[in-house]
Amino acid sequence: ASLLLVMIVNAQTVTTTDQVFSGPDFGTTVLVPINSSDITSSYGNIIIATIPLDFDINVLTYVGYTNLNAGFPALNISVTPNGSAGELQFNIEDQAFVGFAWPDGKILDIQFTFLGGQTTINLKDVEFLDEFFTSYYPSMVDGSVQGYTTLTGSNGDWDEASTWTG
Repeated sequence: ASLLLVMIVNAQTVTTTDQVFSGPDFGTTVLVPINSSDITSSYGNIIIATIPLDFDINVLTYVGYTNLNAGFPALNISVTPNGSAGELQFNIEDQAFVGFAWPDGKILDIQFTFLGGQTTINLKDVEFLDEFFTSYYPSMVDGSVQGYTTLTGSNGDWDEASTWTG
């Protein structure tokens, strides 16, 4: 099976990289990276970032996040999931509220259980708040998650699940 996710945001970017899911079966936890570049050079030091997204809950189930970029200072990270609607909002804020240089590269990995199928990952109104409390809303391009598996048929009725494996 394969997993492909791409999110791009104008010159100052919040992105993911292409991912390949090759687990033995659906139901495996996969990591979806959220990356950024040129945030501080475009907006200055950051106090708060809000990264909302949504997805199809029939394809992905939110598990948590991991691999936070070590370049971040002491942060308060809150995640507001709305599992029934397939919505997440990551709020990343500087606990000292003085602003910090936002590091380039991976922000974090979102952990999902991949259920199979295809879904768009919609970034919605990503916002960065600088040390002067000015909000910035970069342009966004949505990504997608897509997977497949090989089904093998044996002798039996086409409409019976026991005829198929994979």
